[in-house]
Amino acid sequence: METVSISVNDACDSCGVCVQACPQGVLELKPRAVAQWPERCIRCGHCAAICPRDALSHSDYGPGTLALVDTRRLPSADALAGLFLARRSYRVFSDRPVSPASIEELINRALPSYPSAHNAQPLGIIAVTDAARLKELRRVTGEYYQVILKRLRNPILRGIYGALAGSDSLTRTYAMTDGMARLVADLEAGRDTLFNGAPALLVIYAPKTAVMSHDAA
Repeated sequence: METVSISVNDACDSCGVCVQACPQGVLELKPRAVAQWPERCIRCGHCAAICPRDALSHSDYGPGTLALVDTRRLPSADALAGLFLARRSYRVFSDRPVSPASIEELINRALPSYPSAHNAQPLGIIAVTDAARLKELRRVTGEYYQVILKRLRNPILRGIYGALAGSDSLTRTYAMTDGMARLVADLEAGRDTLFNGAPALLVIYAPKTAVMSHDAA
């Protein structure tokens, strides 16, 4: 990957906020901000986004891609509390198709700004809207849960699983057997308690070789 280009124009007043914001120590004041170690840059864009005088340019972020936070538009503490209290898992969906444009807009807005270790951003998203593919995903998920249930109910296999995964993981998984059994029974009876009839599914994944992929996903 090529080293980024970070430049500072005459509007810089040496306030130093970009130096403080950079998590990798790329910038120094001499007396204006200078990208002393651009090879360290993790391409987060904090330096350019936080500059109050728009004096810093980053090669990965063109015009209009970064903006200072407008504190007047931030939600109040009460508004945030209301949002947190109202947060629920939705299980009732319309059968109205979701347009590809809406899905693409959602992904394009969400992916670039999610936090990840070293700003690696390893996540990818697969959008599934085809009814036949959704049906197939329900089927293979039910089969997978059946395999897990058989292993958990087999004393020998359960012991091997506990040795490999650890007793705490085994205890948590074993506590879910009733729920998995109900899900399998529902799917076999034609009741979709997995996707609840949602017309679209977003599968979020991270490659195993990515930096802290398990935590990112």
